[in-house]
Amino acid sequence: MAEFELELHQKELFFEDYYIQRANDLSTESKVDELATFLETEFTERIAKRSLRLEHKRLNMLGLVDFIQHDGHINYAKYQSLFTYLLKCQNWRKYEISLLSNAIFLAKYSVAKVLAKQFISKFQYDWSNSSEFKIPVLFNNLSEMALNNHEFKTALEYCGVSQGYAVKNHDLYNQLISETIEHIAKNLLGRESATELRTRLNLFINLNYRETADYYSKLCKQLDIEVG
Repeated sequence: MAEFELELHQKELFFEDYYIQRANDLSTESKVDELATFLETEFTERIAKRSLRLEHKRLNMLGLVDFIQHDGHINYAKYQSLFTYLLKCQNWRKYEISLLSNAIFLAKYSVAKVLAKQFISKFQYDWSNSSEFKIPVLFNNLSEMALNNHEFKTALEYCGVSQGYAVKNHDLYNQLISETIEHIAKNLLGRESATELRTRLNLFINLNYRETADYYSKLCKQLDIEVG
């Protein structure tokens, strides 16, 4: 009987994995139109009702399509159920951390701050989690949200968390991003000039990350920082 139940469970996992992997592939390859079609014709709402994992993945992917197609302007209420789940969940594990990291851009900033606080209280001194490689990206995103909401000291706090995990994981790229955001926040707080920031942006160019340099140059312009 136990073997029979295990076989049924494995088949359901294989079923889920097809839709999740296909959606991930289209997202990674930036095939937004194909992803939108896949969510409408194959990975439908009926399919997503088969499990909470599928439901979350479909909603996250719908949010990504919505975000890209509407240039970052979305209806946050459509995706609130993702964060309601996380707020109610008492024991965050690999799944919850991955969900938070992947979906944070769909949260209102007020909700994102609460979730960040929960994460820090649960995991700030726990380096053993198998999803920790995603955490620098999560807190870099949070720090950008803080900048855009003019909470520059909060942005610095998030940068500190990001850098801690990035250094431990030897993640130089996200460490450099976090340090760049840190320089932006310090500039906006009047703690340093734009010299360090210019140096950081030039470093991205020298490392062949031109798109990253352009992205943060644009962010500086939006925040009224003159970097030359």
